[in-house]
Amino acid sequence: MTNTKFSLSLDGRWKVGYYGGDPYRSEEEPRSWGYYFDDILPAYWEDKLDTFRTTPLHTQFKLNPMYTLQRYPQAGYVPDMALPNIYGTLVYSRDFTLDAIPEGRVELAFGGVQNAVSVWLNSHYLGRHEGYSAPFAIGVPADALKVGENHIVLAVSNNRLEGYKNRPVFGCTSRAANECTGGVYGSLSLLAYADGFSDAWVTVAADCASFTVHTDGTDTVRRVTVSDGGRVLSSAVIFAGDECVTIPTEGFAFWTPER
Repeated sequence: MTNTKFSLSLDGRWKVGYYGGDPYRSEEEPRSWGYYFDDILPAYWEDKLDTFRTTPLHTQFKLNPMYTLQRYPQAGYVPDMALPNIYGTLVYSRDFTLDAIPEGRVELAFGGVQNAVSVWLNSHYLGRHEGYSAPFAIGVPADALKVGENHIVLAVSNNRLEGYKNRPVFGCTSRAANECTGGVYGSLSLLAYADGFSDAWVTVAADCASFTVHTDGTDTVRRVTVSDGGRVLSSAVIFAGDECVTIPTEGFAFWTPER
């Protein structure tokens, strides 16, 4: 969004440690997990293998379970992304300084994480996000920040995610899916929004009779206008404190090849 009034990049050097081969799901902040080494974010884990191999923990890293030694000639099924990449959870931490507490809606904006991340800010648990290949944000309560030095911790896991009926969820990246890739691969920033408004999106009813405009962090009145080129089809108001408004589609129909 373009109405940010405060932005602090958290890209750069972080302390990193290997927690283990399992995903980290606890809301308790991980405080001790062995040897630290420095790393620069954003980065994919597989691009840092040479750095990881220089640490005393390199023999403890669990490897991608899809990895097998390749033998030639190949016969039958050949895995296309069977790489010996790190598997499990890395824990990141760093400090940053604030001269004043940002006003308005504050959030941590992630450019992308493979596959899940839990976040603590000054020992406040902010939440967990699972998913592939898309930016997202985690809200920051007003009491989680302080003037002066602040401490942030991330527990990042690249273990396979489970979806409907415990089936694996496959990511759509140019890298790989599941345990083949991992890391905080997008930029990370602390943002504050001028009037509390940070995002908007549209959903369509199952019968296509209406669509709903959703907003995140609406502190003021918003007007929604639906246009066809320069012609206004309809408009509605999202009042202060409300999160969405539903508007008739005025005859919209499902798409078909014939039409």
